[in-house]
Amino acid sequence: MNTTDRHGWVSSPDGRGTFDILWNYLFTSFLCTWVSLHLNVPAPEDGETSILVRKLRWMLQAILGPEFVLAITTGQRAKAKRCLDAFRSAGHEKWTLRHAFYANMGGFTLQSPDHVPFPINGKQILWLVDHGFLCFPEVDERSIWDKSKADTFAKCITCVQTVWLVVHCVFRAVQQLPVTTLELTTVSFVICKFNSSLNSFLASKASTT
Repeated sequence: MNTTDRHGWVSSPDGRGTFDILWNYLFTSFLCTWVSLHLNVPAPEDGETSILVRKLRWMLQAILGPEFVLAITTGQRAKAKRCLDAFRSAGHEKWTLRHAFYANMGGFTLQSPDHVPFPINGKQILWLVDHGFLCFPEVDERSIWDKSKADTFAKCITCVQTVWLVVHCVFRAVQQLPVTTLELTTVSFVICKFNSSLNSFLASKASTT
């Protein structure tokens, strides 16, 4: 009669403990989610609390459904590419993909004489410029790039942590050592977030949150 040994909580001093596995999963998931989410530029009336709550809400959604966030970022990139093509077709060669992301994230605000300021996207900017209601926005890429320098340190820590986790799992597999389902889930989560970050890389340079 075959029996299967079952192990409960394993303390860290006895080897690779349960806490070590959980910590790697939680820490890596948190870092990947935090740096891969590039939310829209907050409204002037948004406070720090509302911005943080919105970010945490999207982080939870990204952890529960990473493929959902990946689909959104893919759509945002496609929309920004269409915006870029429209500007280039209209003869605006200074407009870049980074400008398109920044506009679609709410980076440009229209100040109307008889209305409160409100954000406009790239398609609306092009229509207003072509019809003579606005001058072409004189915002260079460097100005947009500078808005995300604060995220550089967090991105570096995330890269180190994710590379260590993936290498750790690969070496355990090569040595024919067991890899937990939680670790495999984390690796797949990292891959999904990596693809999401690629799609929204330019958006990260435009984000102010």
